[in-house]
Parts: sequence; C-alpha cells; structure tokens
Amino acid sequence: MSAPTLDDLQEQLKVLQAQVQLFPQRESLPSLVNPEKVPHPTSVTTSGSTNDTHFKSVIDRLDDRIVNAKISEMHELLYFRDQLIKQEEGQVNRNHVRSLEKGGFYAKVGLSFTAFAGGVGLVILEFGLPGFVCIGAGLYAIAPSFIDRVTGHVIGKNKP
Repeated sequence: MSAPTLDDLQEQLKVLQAQVQLFPQRESLPSLVNPEKVPHPTSVTTSGSTNDTHFKSVIDRLDDRIVNAKISEMHELLYFRDQLIKQEEGQVNRNHVRSLEKGGFYAKVGLSFTAFAGGVGLVILEFGLPGFVCIGAGLYAIAPSFIDRVTGHVIGKNKP
C-alpha cells in the first residue's frame, strides 16, 4: 500500500472542514489523529480552577486553528496540542500525588500523637513498661534516629 498523495490529503482536509462547518460542536468532530495518543481535553480532569478554564480556552483556539490549517502546519499544531495536554495531565497527577502525600503525613502524625498520648496515659496509670513502649512507638514515627539512640543507650549497645 502506498502513502497518500498530497492531493488525497488535501481532499481529506476539505472533507473534515466541511464536517466541522456542518457540526460546530466539538464532540461531533471526527478525530484528526489517533484518539489514544491525543486525548480530548474534556478527559483531563482538573479542579475547575481559572487555569483549567484558560487551558480549555487555549485548546479550543488551537483546535480551531488546526481545523483551518494547511497540512504542513497541521502536524506541528497537533504535536503542540499533544504536548500541552500531556503537561496538563502531568500537573493534575502531581497535584493528586501531593494530596496523597499530605494525607499520609497527617495520618502518620495523628497516629504518632495517639500512641504518644496513650503511652503517657499508661505511665500515669502506673503501667510503666507498656507506657514507655507506646511513647517510643509514637515518637519513632517523628524522630526515628533519636529513638534508636535512646533505645541503644538504654539497652546498652551504645556506649556514651
């Protein structure tokens, strides 16, 4: 099978432009490229911020320019659009990872505080050994090197 000629590509472009004029909604546009490689901008989920509105506006203007572009310029514009969408998806993923890390940090501090408070309660109720173990467990999540030094000194592994 031979590669399409320039005349064939220009004819396909005219057909696509005619379809765009018949169906001005973006959802009804035929795909100009492989949809797995360049996702539709509405598939990028963001928080609905001002940057999200600006991003969609830029993609809309870029799509309009792609539809009206010549074939030589279309490839560059599609590549540029693909890169913009990848960057936006990367930003969304980084924000999600950051929120997960924050949640993990808060859970770690909360559990540490709970173990520390429980240990203090046990010491007050005269359950010394379990209380100190809970205090050590609570502090270990926050200051592991300090707890390692204290434990080593108490057990006698480290000489002062």
